[in-house]
Amino acid sequence: MGMGYKLLSNIRDTMSYRALTEKHFNDLFKDYRSEILPDTDINNWADLSKRKRFLCSHMNNFFCGLHLLVGIADTCESQKRSLKRISWMEKTLVQLKSQSLRGITEIKVELFV
Repeated sequence: MGMGYKLLSNIRDTMSYRALTEKHFNDLFKDYRSEILPDTDINNWADLSKRKRFLCSHMNNFFCGLHLLVGIADTCESQKRSLKRISWMEKTLVQLKSQSLRGITEIKVELFV
């Protein structure tokens, strides 16, 4: 038995993306691993109960959600910048209106004086 069999038989947990290709690879890997386990150093594989064989061959596949979180964070950051820009525009418009109203008031005062 080669070093590759030993390595593959010791992998019990994997983490991957949620892509369909990744899920398919995980299924293929799990099937292959189950196939080679009887040929590894596990003592008395043939004498193990079905439950113990299942426990030995069971794998955990975790799916990473980091890209989803990064996407949400990027969108939030973009929206935050947009809101700041809108807020700045509103403040600028209020200032312009205030200045123009003051100018009109000053003009009216000058006309009546």
